[in-house]
Amino acid sequence: MFSLGIDIGYSSIKFVLINKNLEVIDLAYILHKGRVKEEIVKYVSYLENKYGEGITKGGATGQGSKFLSDKKGISWINEVTSLVEGSKHCREDIKSVIEIGGQSSKYITNVDDNGNNSIKISINSNCSAGTGSFLEEQVSRLGIRLEDYSKLTEKASYIPRIAGRCSVFAKTDIIHHQQEGTETKEILLGLAYALVKNYRANVVKKNPIQPPILLTGGVAYNDAIVKALKDVMKLRNEEMITPDNCGNVAALGAAVIGLKERLLLDLSDIKRIITEKDQSQNLIQDAVSFPTLEQFGSHDSINKHECKDISSQSYVKGYIGIDVGSTSTNVILMDEDYAVLDFRYLRTLGDPIAAVSKGLLEIKKHMVENNKELEILGVGLLVLGDIWQVAT
Repeated sequence: MFSLGIDIGYSSIKFVLINKNLEVIDLAYILHKGRVKEEIVKYVSYLENKYGEGITKGGATGQGSKFLSDKKGISWINEVTSLVEGSKHCREDIKSVIEIGGQSSKYITNVDDNGNNSIKISINSNCSAGTGSFLEEQVSRLGIRLEDYSKLTEKASYIPRIAGRCSVFAKTDIIHHQQEGTETKEILLGLAYALVKNYRANVVKKNPIQPPILLTGGVAYNDAIVKALKDVMKLRNEEMITPDNCGNVAALGAAVIGLKERLLLDLSDIKRIITEKDQSQNLIQDAVSFPTLEQFGSHDSINKHECKDISSQSYVKGYIGIDVGSTSTNVILMDEDYAVLDFRYLRTLGDPIAAVSKGLLEIKKHMVENNKELEILGVGLLVLGDIWQVAT
């Protein structure tokens, strides 16, 4: 007899399968990228093929799991209850639990109280600051992969100050640091400390820091976050424990509760519920149809300016104008009569220096390919509203 715990979160689905002795025999941590139902069906089919009809108990937890229990396919378990049960199973002597996930974060103290009467629970607000989505948003702008985050921060030499209370403020600070020449590795470490400080101020608040603390949630896989947590919360290494499968702790708890309370589970029912819901969703989609968004934003720089015809000129002189924004970077070549000769519209992608360099090189290459000798009379730079005369 096996018990299956399923934890469906904002960015990932976690599965844990245990036997009657509460031993983990199978688990998975899957980044669903919006394909929640498809990933569930895929993994449930794998479990059916490998373990047959032996999976008869279990439970579902997490913010995105309630749809599974609508038609009694699986019992729903409160996510805090699952998290506490899973944490105790990982380490019996823990007193506190930190969970930082894709969209939610929690701080739980007094979890060693057998009666559960004095457990204190603090949960983040609806704002994404202090969660994994905050990191994901900023990292996407920097053009790096989340899985490379920890390795990049290993060589960071200092911690730049970045606002963690709001993603918009954080983006502004990052742009300013980039313009000052701060390297990506330092910015990433600064982001980790920004997230942790926000978590400390808005989730932990004035609750006591009671070690040993178990660190859970997908963000715990990020070594920079672990380092920042220990530093900001003034914890020694032995006072904060990060289990190997820190992202699966709540799913483990759901599996343990499912076994202890004999909560029935039928894998075929789970697949049936998902199929039925998909069919009803398709009917809604068929009733209302909208054009795709692919056409919007594609090639939006074409014909942005009407360029002056200089085909008869072998010698060209003019001014370079550069506008660096958080989203786009514009580079333009203009003659002394204010006529546009060439331009480039580029995505900044979190690296304004690279964007400006690319724009300048493309304009130069275009002139060379057309046998033009180019003289630059001056350069003007606009950065977030500030105008700079770079050269004359």
